[in-house]
Amino acid sequence: VMFKKIYLLCTLMALNLNPLSVDNVSSQQVINPKLDSFLETLKPSLEKINDNIYWAEFFDYSNFGFIIAQDRVIAIDCGWWPGAVTKALQELRKITNKPITHIIYTHGHADHLGGCAALIGGDENVEIYASKDFERYRDEIVSSKLPFIARRANDTFGLLLPEGKNGNAGTGAGPAKYQGKAGYFTPTKFISAGDILKIDEVTLEVIGAPSDIDDGLAFYMPSQKILFAGDALLRIGPPISTPRNERGRDPMLWLRTLQTFTTYDIDKALLGHGTYYSGSEEINANLHSSMDAIQFIYDYIVRGLNAGVSREDLIANIKLPENLQRNPNLSFYYHSLKWVTRGVYNNLAGWYGDDYRELFEIHPNDEAQMLVNTIGGVERVIQISSEYASQGNCNFAARLVSNVLRMDENNQQAKTLMIKCMRDVAYKAESSSQRNLLLTGAASLEGTYDRSKSQPFVGVVPLLASVPNDRILGMLTTKIDPAETANVDEKIILHIMPENKTYLMNIRNSVLRINEQPVKTGIPTASIYKLDLIEVVVGMKSFDSALKEGSLKTAYLDDVTRFFEFLN
Repeated sequence: VMFKKIYLLCTLMALNLNPLSVDNVSSQQVINPKLDSFLETLKPSLEKINDNIYWAEFFDYSNFGFIIAQDRVIAIDCGWWPGAVTKALQELRKITNKPITHIIYTHGHADHLGGCAALIGGDENVEIYASKDFERYRDEIVSSKLPFIARRANDTFGLLLPEGKNGNAGTGAGPAKYQGKAGYFTPTKFISAGDILKIDEVTLEVIGAPSDIDDGLAFYMPSQKILFAGDALLRIGPPISTPRNERGRDPMLWLRTLQTFTTYDIDKALLGHGTYYSGSEEINANLHSSMDAIQFIYDYIVRGLNAGVSREDLIANIKLPENLQRNPNLSFYYHSLKWVTRGVYNNLAGWYGDDYRELFEIHPNDEAQMLVNTIGGVERVIQISSEYASQGNCNFAARLVSNVLRMDENNQQAKTLMIKCMRDVAYKAESSSQRNLLLTGAASLEGTYDRSKSQPFVGVVPLLASVPNDRILGMLTTKIDPAETANVDEKIILHIMPENKTYLMNIRNSVLRINEQPVKTGIPTASIYKLDLIEVVVGMKSFDSALKEGSLKTAYLDDVTRFFEFLN
């Protein structure tokens, strides 16, 4: 895996470089001008679409809106953070005081449902409509991977960065900042593509709209030729893959959704992210441009796969056709085109990128040590990296000096150069996701990134209360220490109330296995209510404290205590 790198790095050794202070690596620019101009357009506004439809744009990370019916208000989505949604609601209340009695989810992402508390208040009679696939998607998300999803999303959106142009300046999808405590409200009715919703005089046709999530719905109001597009139609380059690798984000399904939209007579298209489209000419032009972009990216990758072109070459060389490049509604201000290409490639072809160098396995720490030694040692690598950084090539400088940090994560010179390079590249990035991930990485290296300030993206307890027990128990499987449990074989029966479900939990061979089954004799048994179990799983209390307070009950105290000590 190293011979090509060694050839390059041995060449670097021959360079006659003078010592260079890493302090020379800096940038006066703190944000890409194109990205800055784009973000400056995302101003919060309750847009009047007509006399009875208002669309709340850029109060929150995602848009949402209101249909004023004869006796009520119907909300389409409800944003992410209640504080942001409250500001839009205050604007609506200048227009009407009719009660909000119905909420319709376009899909199950947190940014479209976390803010519902601001609209619902204490009214338990509000009807909430969602796709019939909503519960399936919800149950897939609830897993031991939830902490990763939250961490990656926090970093991608820049939520923990200081607000401002040198930190969290927003995202290509919309402004991103905590505003209150996100909630979770379970749908009361499930709907499918082809259904017709009639609420008072309002009629909505339900359209299946898989796009950034496969439970997506869109809604068409034929009387006014208005499409509530959810996240299927945007004003940015289509994010058909993300750094989070979300299941169900299928480029071809997304394209078919846009194709379906072209069969409707649409005068206004209201978007989950971005300023709404107006007029059939603008709408159809951008529907077709978005489809062309998706098809081009997909075909470009498949063409390369069929020809044996390596993943990295495909990513490095991709460019949209000139006509699409000139379209301002296809600029990749959210995830970059190269990142989207990487994600789609990996989803289509797996981890192997048709580069034989990937087949030579070596521990990355060993590789770093050998590369640094080959070049001439730590000081020489830092010197060469600093020279490249001073010439404006921080991408290569950062890759090179990362080998020093592999050897010694506390090398201050290498760390300082890496932080400066990460910020230099971030401030030039046109993609908000690349910018935010680099800035969070720099702050993490610097020790100024405080993850303890992160907030849940939804109401975690009500979310978990709505999912099957085995999904909750499954979140425990990564809490064991493999080294401590390699030679363990411990079993208990856990009875979860009030559902009266019984589960065999078995720790063996460094894994926790969980199976629903009838009670077996001879195995220690314990019981707990579901809400108490949720509090333990999310860290509000420990199994030990649950035993002491009596919410976890057992007649086999020593056995059950020993078992749950492995999960603490």
